[in-house]
Amino acid sequence: MSRKEEQRNLRFNQIAYFLMTFAVYIAIYMALVFAFGIIHSIFDFHPYVKLVVYIILFEVDRRLTAYVMRLPFVKSIIRL
Repeated sequence: MSRKEEQRNLRFNQIAYFLMTFAVYIAIYMALVFAFGIIHSIFDFHPYVKLVVYIILFEVDRRLTAYVMRLPFVKSIIRL
C-alpha cells in the first residue's frame, strides 16, 4: 500500500469515527430528552430547574458517548 493510500484510508477512518461519534451523541441525547419530556409532562418544573436538568443531561450524554465509543464493539466497526 502506498503512502498516499494509507493517508486516504486514515482520513476516511477519522471521518467515519467523527460521524459515528456524532450519531451516538445525538441518539443518546434524544433518548435522554425524550425521557425528561415524559417526566416533565407528569411534573411541572420551574424553568430554572429545567435549565439545570438540561445542563446535567449534556454532561451525562458526553460521558455516555465517551464510554460507548471506547467499547471494543465500536472499535471493531471503525478501525483506527
